[in-house]
Formats: sequence, structure tokens, C-alpha cells
Amino acid sequence: MIIFFYYFYNTKLKIMELKNIYPYPSIIHPQVEKIEINSQQWAISHGLAKAEYLNVIKVGHLLGRALPNAKVELVTICCQLAICIYIIDDYCEKNGVKTVKQIISVFTNILEDQTINNDNNELSSIILPFQNIWLDLKKSSPLSWQQHFKKNMHDYLHALLWEAKNREANNVPNIDEYIKMRNHSAGVYWTLNLMEFSDEYFLPDSIRNNVMIKEIEHTASQIMYSINDFFSAERELQLQDFHNLVIVYNKHENITVKEAMYKVLDFHNEQLKKFIEYENAYLHFEKEDAIMVKKYITAISKLIRGHLDWSIIDIPRYKKYNILLEEF
Repeated sequence: MIIFFYYFYNTKLKIMELKNIYPYPSIIHPQVEKIEINSQQWAISHGLAKAEYLNVIKVGHLLGRALPNAKVELVTICCQLAICIYIIDDYCEKNGVKTVKQIISVFTNILEDQTINNDNNELSSIILPFQNIWLDLKKSSPLSWQQHFKKNMHDYLHALLWEAKNREANNVPNIDEYIKMRNHSAGVYWTLNLMEFSDEYFLPDSIRNNVMIKEIEHTASQIMYSINDFFSAERELQLQDFHNLVIVYNKHENITVKEAMYKVLDFHNEQLKKFIEYENAYLHFEKEDAIMVKKYITAISKLIRGHLDWSIIDIPRYKKYNILLEEF
């Protein structure tokens, strides 16, 4: 499997050919259209977003690719929550530190079942749907999973605050800091929690807290955010949003944007190679745990492949920002 890995280094990359270097099959839920429609209709009926926005993000297709065998109703619940979080993310991008702190307070209180103090009318429409979804998740999940999900959401929200502080200070973070915080702002960790929920299995703490499992999750996050940053680089350059690994390399290593894009692909390749080497990690566990670990690694590989297919096939969201990508 390592042979395919030299592809990036020895040939001129074509975007659609990225699919050929991932050693995981391209699969999608047989009822993905139903999942997408139900999720979008739910969001529209609650006044969360318009159809145009929902057709750009196509959350149903992302989770439909990551969860091809899960029950429709469970994938749909996860899509609803993901839509809420996408809206929160976009809202944070457009607002300053003070507002982002308010957002963190509101949604942290929801997750902790505490009283909500909200002075932001623009957020009002999302609060009740988010509360109801959280109640649904809690009804069908163990306390240990809930605690882990809350921690991942806390880290995610505080990464959004970190980004807001950088924007206000016009501060391009250094490479190490960016890589550390991007792992949280990418949202991969809470997505992995939702995959457990939809697939109806929950990792015991003995597995969840295992150092090797944490490294596998970390590597998966780096694969997905690096390829996302590659695709979104030109858009974010034009919007002057510097939270992108291409832009961080360009700034701090004093290289061209094109050189930085190749560097991001190199980084992506290194992480993909590392993840592939973890495929047999389940052999390090006792029999019962090994079965669950193998299932979890397989699930993560579906998310990695599904995220790529979603980026290339389902949401050509960066199509109008394609000048840089045409060179690859």
C-alpha cells in the first residue's frame, strides 16, 4: 500500500485523482437523499438556514458517506446537530471576541444543563433545536460518551474563540500553534462521537483513553483538516482569513502560495501514511476490545474517505475560487 503514496511526489497532481490514492472504498448510504432532504427541511422549518446555504454544506451527504450502514433516523439526528454547529461556526467567523464568548457561554450552558442567558437575538432560533437534539442524544447514550462529547465541544468552541482573538489582533498564528488548535477547530473529534452514536456502539473509557486510540483520532483529524485547507486556500486568501495551513506556511516560511500548497499536500500524505500504519492497531488489544477497536478504526477510515468524496463530489464549495487549484 505504500507504493501509491509516492504518487504526489512523482506526478503532477490532478484534483479528481486524489480519490485514487486513498486505500478505502467510496461508499454512501443508500438513503442519503432522504437523509439530506429530511435534515434540510428540519433546518428550514426551524428558521435556521435557507436552502441555498444547506445545499452548499450538504451535511447529509457528508454523514451519509461516513455512516453508510446506520439507521436513517440516527444519521438524521446527527445531521441536525452538525447543521447547528456549522451555523455557529459561520456566525463566529463573522463576529468579534465579545460575541464569540457569548456563544460559548450559551452552548456550554446547554451542554451542562444550566440556565441560559442569551442577549443575542440572532442566536435565539438555534437554541431550542440544539437543546432538543442534546436531549435526544442523552436519552440514547451512556454518561461516559456524553462527557467525552462535551469535552470535544468545549475544545471546539474555544478554538473558535482563539480564531476570533487572532482576527481581532490581525495575528497569523505560528505553525505549531496553528496545527495544535486546528485539530480542535476542524470538528473531527465531535464528529467521531456522533459516528459512535449513529452506529450504536460506544467505546468504553479503557479504549477511549488509550494513547494509541488518541493518536489515531489525532492523525485522522490532521488528514481531514489539511486536505480541507488545501481546497479552501484560495477562498480564504480572497476573504483575508488566515486560518488555513497553506496561508500559515506561506507567511511563516516565506514561500509562495503554490509552494505552501505542495507543503500542505506533503503534510497530508505523511498523516495518511501514519493512519494506514495504524490499521492493525487492534492487534495490541485483548480479544473483546480488539473487535471494537477494529470496528472503530474502520469507521474512522470511512469518515476520512467520505470527507474527501464529499469535498470533491458533493460540495464543490470552492469552485469559484479555482485559479490555484487549476495548477494542480
